[in-house]
Parts: sequence; structure tokens; C-alpha cells
Amino acid sequence: MFEQPFMMDYTSMNRNTSDWSDNFSTDNTSKTGTSITVTGGVLVWDADRLDDAASIDALGTTISETAWVNKFKFVISNLTLNAGGQEIIVCVGFTDSDHSERGETGQDGIVLWLDMYGPSTKKWGIGEAENQCLGARGGCMFTHGGYTDLTTTLATGTYYVKLRRTSATLAKLALYSDASYSTLTEEISIVITSGLNALRYWKVFQFNGTDSGVHTLNGNIDDAFLYNGVTDA
Repeated sequence: MFEQPFMMDYTSMNRNTSDWSDNFSTDNTSKTGTSITVTGGVLVWDADRLDDAASIDALGTTISETAWVNKFKFVISNLTLNAGGQEIIVCVGFTDSDHSERGETGQDGIVLWLDMYGPSTKKWGIGEAENQCLGARGGCMFTHGGYTDLTTTLATGTYYVKLRRTSATLAKLALYSDASYSTLTEEISIVITSGLNALRYWKVFQFNGTDSGVHTLNGNIDDAFLYNGVTDA
């Protein structure tokens, strides 16, 4: 009797070798604005600016539409929320457009996002959007997509982030407390809008309306990795 050979589903497996990585020892980003820089071996971001962005064309082509993992060390150095002021937002993840498309322009994306507005609202989580601006969570942000909040308090500290797409219709965000990604703090998920595809650029982008100086939110990113074609790494 002929037996069907066993076919391994490699997309469901962990993989240790990344398809792209950056330790920011040199500046490989393309930028709009001046508040996102690469210095001292890290990518430094400061959300007290209007619509700045930095991107990297990680693979030189689009990434998988069903399976990928993005890891990075994420440090929040300073966080101060004051009364008044417009929303202050930071997003990190993969989008279909480069640094020229920032918070106020339509794009596809799956991102970690941070959002603050006075006098007391601080939120962060995972978001996805299809051809929508990512500049205002309370306005147009994810109007044709969605977001899921983390329950972990948004605060200064060092976080190890794992952002991943596990199918055409599901993405997950996990926070870890250690560089080996072995001690899980929290994991959340989001249902993806059908048609969200052609993601290509790893991007850091931010938005702060027009009133800089009201809130403070800044930090840095290091040791970014992409594992393409797998659902965990």
C-alpha cells in the first residue's frame, strides 16, 4: 500500500535564524523629520514632534501575508502626561508604505502603538489598518481596522516585544521581561481586516497634533528581527 509522505507545516514552527535584523550600529533607516535618529547603537524616538517617521525596507520585497514574527527591544525612557494637549502617538511595526507615509496618511499596517492624551489617558496595544491613517486613535486611526488594548500599564521601562502575524486574519502582540523572550508578561490578539496585505517596511512613526511640549514620551529601540514565513520564533 502506498503511504502518503508526511508533509511538515513549517509555518507553524519556531525558527532561530532571522531573515532580517538590525542592531543599529549603523543607520540603515530612511527618514522624514528629525526626531527619530540612530545614535549610540540604538534607534532613538521622541513623540513630541509632528508626523515624523523612519523606515527600513527589511527584505527588499513584501513579507508573508500569513506568517511572520517581528521582535525588538523597546525602551520607554520618559513618560509625562499633563492636562490638555492633543493625542501623542507612536507606532512600530510593518506597513505597506515607507517613511514618506506617516501618521496622517492612509496605509496598511500591523503595529505596536502607544497613545496618550490629557489629562489621564495612557494606552498601548496592537493595531491594524487597511488604507487608513494611523495618526489618531480616537479619530481616523483604525477606522477600517481595529485595535486591542494591553492591560499592562503604559510606563517607563524596558520591554521585549514580539509582534506576529499567525494567519491571514489574525495577529498577536506579546510583551516579555527578558531578552531571551522566555518570561511572558502579556499577550493579546486582533482579528485582521480582509485584504490587509503587501506589508514591506519596518517603520517607526509618530504623531502629536500641533501642540508640542505638552506631553513627554520618548525612548529607544534595539535588536530588531524579522522571521518571515513562520508564526513564532
